[in-house]
Amino acid sequence: MEPRLEMMPLIDVVFLLLTFFIYALVLMVRADLLPIALPELAAGEPAERITPIVILLDQEGALFVNAESAADITDVIAQLTELKREQPDAPVILAADEHGETDRLPLAIELIDKLRMAGIGDFSIMGRPAPLE
Repeated sequence: MEPRLEMMPLIDVVFLLLTFFIYALVLMVRADLLPIALPELAAGEPAERITPIVILLDQEGALFVNAESAADITDVIAQLTELKREQPDAPVILAADEHGETDRLPLAIELIDKLRMAGIGDFSIMGRPAPLE
């Protein structure tokens, strides 16, 4: 008897995978909105998305502004001032690696102090949500 390749089990598996991925895609789209019918507006404009300016302090203590390396705090302030001149409404976000060395705290405090001295007192600190107790 000659060996045969059955196609039906292969087709079943393909359809099962297709169903799984479609179901997973539907579950990933999350909309927390009330079901209301919005009126049509002819004079409206689409909302603009403002890209934030992110200052990152990594695990080794290196500084980055929007993923570009900065030599020191003075360089960060110079880059940030230039970016704020181009995008005055852009929010500033500070992010620091939680697994960094403990001697980075003075660097973070100095960075915040220099930001305030440069007139950038409106910034946010990025973190993860804490688990609810």
